[in-house]
Amino acid sequence: MSLWEYANPKKFLDWTAPVVPWVAGLAALCIVVGLIWGFFFTPDDFRQGSTVKIIYLHVPSAFLAINAWFMMVVASISGWCGATMYRRLRPRQQPRWG
Repeated sequence: MSLWEYANPKKFLDWTAPVVPWVAGLAALCIVVGLIWGFFFTPDDFRQGSTVKIIYLHVPSAFLAINAWFMMVVASISGWCGATMYRRLRPRQQPRWG
């Protein structure tokens, strides 16, 4: 069996469909446990108190936003380069005058 057989979306979705609810549930459980642990079971900072705990939510959110922005930049540049290459490499057609 080759890895390329899973490049077919129907086969891949049929193969992963039973696993997706379990993985989604595990991810949600990990997020809830992490947030509860970060906000309620970590000690307060000795200078700033409990206000520092917002870092546990803010930093991962900012990291995710920066990564999403970077992926959009890469996709935009690759799309622009691909369209430019296509326009330059396609055969030119002479206009027909009557």
